[in-house]
Amino acid sequence: MLRDPRIIHRLSSEFGPAYTFSASQLESLAFCPFQFFLRYVLRLDPIEERDELEEDRTAGGSLMHAVLESLHLGLRDEPPSDGILLDEAIADRIERAVRDELEREVRPSSDVGLGLRAIDAERMARIGKSYADQFRHYSELFGRDLAPEHFEFSFGDEEHRDGPALVLGEGEEQVRLQGMIDRIDLTRHPSGLLFRVIDYKTGSVPSRKKLEEGLALQLPLYAMAVERALSAEENPRAIDAGYWALRGKGYAPLVTLAEYRDGDLFSREGWKPGPDRIVRFVLDLVDRLRRGMLPAQFEKPDCERNCDYRTVCRFHQVRQARKPWPEAPTMSEPGEEDHR
Repeated sequence: MLRDPRIIHRLSSEFGPAYTFSASQLESLAFCPFQFFLRYVLRLDPIEERDELEEDRTAGGSLMHAVLESLHLGLRDEPPSDGILLDEAIADRIERAVRDELEREVRPSSDVGLGLRAIDAERMARIGKSYADQFRHYSELFGRDLAPEHFEFSFGDEEHRDGPALVLGEGEEQVRLQGMIDRIDLTRHPSGLLFRVIDYKTGSVPSRKKLEEGLALQLPLYAMAVERALSAEENPRAIDAGYWALRGKGYAPLVTLAEYRDGDLFSREGWKPGPDRIVRFVLDLVDRLRRGMLPAQFEKPDCERNCDYRTVCRFHQVRQARKPWPEAPTMSEPGEEDHR
């Protein structure tokens, strides 16, 4: 908890209304304000603990993202021939897309590098084959009318901007957000332009409980950003937003606003915790940052398991002290059980 007025002034200035946050920054701030302090205030680089022969999941995920973007861009700009369904075309082209993307990479200079490249190629080919099966299931379950249209959709980024920043709140409490959306699927309906926000995941997928705890803010914020970025004349409306588990079962919505099947649109009750609560939670979260409230969130029993800063965090001592943080932001309404 930072107290010096000069530090508070610097925080409120640096992360003030003109600063543009990313969803990952907000999730870091919600998960543990002290982690945010180390990463984004002190700008400390985490220690790289990965062994040379260990799989680099970050690099592998980026490669697979590039493969899918290239694949779908090609199918969007040069649609399959009449009589060939999109899922059939994906099954036919996915292996070539993987091979082409690997050939664009710099050739490794060592035998070990070449061996790792061969392993990566085989691993990506398996993921690609699985993706083709996942897309077939996706088309059957979620409607063939929705077609992948936008890829790496950037909003709030001055250099590569497809849409404006998402602005929450007003005046001094305003919070601006930017982001990069993996994929947006679209279909046109008499009620307007329907869209789905998709985020690819090669690792674990956040649960709905994480959303209710304020730890999975990305997708609902992305849906809000897309709704404001697309043409208002087409009355854009989000159907749902979800993660596509490339190593798992494919697409699953995290938030569902409506159902779309075979050209018919079915209304759903408002999703929880709902956009109003999420906006309020984000504003509360950033307000505490600007006031210097950056404690370690010791109530999470396994917080150090995947934290890049576990080697410099005194989480054991903090837990033993059993100090509560009564000002912690919450997604719950007054009188409701607090999931945090």
